[in-house]
Amino acid sequence: MNMVETANNIDATALSAHYLSNLSLQALEQGGSSAAAAPQHRRPNHTDPLGLMQSTTSSAMEKSRIAQVFHSFAAKVKRKQQKGNEKEKERERGRGASCASSRCTVNCFHTADSTTPKVASPPAPAISSPTSTTVASSNHSKSQPSVPNSKSPSPDTIGVSKPSMNGAENFEALFASKGYQIVSKLADSLQGRVYRCKVVNARPELRYHGDTVVIKATRKDLHSEGTTILENGQKKEIQENILTETDILQKLTFADAHLKQKERCSRFITRYVEFFENAHSYFLVMEDGGSDLFEYVVRCHGLIRQGKLDRKEWRLVCKKIFRQIVQVMSYMNEHNICHLDVSLENMLIQNGTVLQNLNTGKLSLNRAFTVKFCDFGLAKSFASSEAEAGF
Repeated sequence: MNMVETANNIDATALSAHYLSNLSLQALEQGGSSAAAAPQHRRPNHTDPLGLMQSTTSSAMEKSRIAQVFHSFAAKVKRKQQKGNEKEKERERGRGASCASSRCTVNCFHTADSTTPKVASPPAPAISSPTSTTVASSNHSKSQPSVPNSKSPSPDTIGVSKPSMNGAENFEALFASKGYQIVSKLADSLQGRVYRCKVVNARPELRYHGDTVVIKATRKDLHSEGTTILENGQKKEIQENILTETDILQKLTFADAHLKQKERCSRFITRYVEFFENAHSYFLVMEDGGSDLFEYVVRCHGLIRQGKLDRKEWRLVCKKIFRQIVQVMSYMNEHNICHLDVSLENMLIQNGTVLQNLNTGKLSLNRAFTVKFCDFGLAKSFASSEAEAGF
């Protein structure tokens, strides 16, 4: 087994565990209620009410170990959601504060002579008719505003401040000169910011994939040092590299450009549009990948718990999601590329909407969706000789 195949197998193993854990989350929260509803001639199983583990294990010890993993994952998700809600409330209270605020650091975005575009609050999801309108998928982060193409906070990044560009940067004027208009700030990244922008002046030499794009701005000084700024002002080393990310996105975007649109595996990534820079920053322009896949999964689980969504419908959607994930990972493997950060938080979904039948009131899921991998900041590209040699 060569280097790339081994690394991608590690990705696939982690993804499978994450996928199964999320799929079993609603079963854990239902707990004994599902088991109580089981036929009298069958012994209720409070640990696995859906019988998920029965199909994968035969040993009672293995079932017990898997149940512990599921319970641990569910508790971890709840803790992260609670922390995220607290941080969101604190962010709302502190939004618009000056550098004198206790929340700001020496690297915050707010400066005496600069302004920041107002963040537009994402619309609340609402159920709609299958014949006319659809429900927009929820935001791109479990605890923050929608963050396409940017990782959700991890235990290693908790306590990281919000670094800005050096000096007072007028992003609106800079982006306008490139034909973009800022719609909203999506997130603060480890070395800058991520914006959603509208294409107001399309250039014929560029290939766009919709009316909006996502622009990732990165400070050059932090990139050259390979660091980010913590809340206490100290620097911490990180492995993200926007230049490597740009090269990999370019390669994956155009490698299958000769194929028909429906045959291109590049449609399962946030495709490259352009790259530019100024004295202080790098700017990577990418396709707007849509909404967060993790939030989509959580929302569908909620509808299942409420009895509004049929479990069979959800299984069919899960199969298509996983099929697309396998396709793009195989595509990366063919080009000697490993993502190295595969998770639901680093995937987006376009057209992930919920439909409602006006006559029966029954809900169904739109199956004409596309899953897209984002955040290639940790990805690695291997030469053919390295891939053949293995680890």
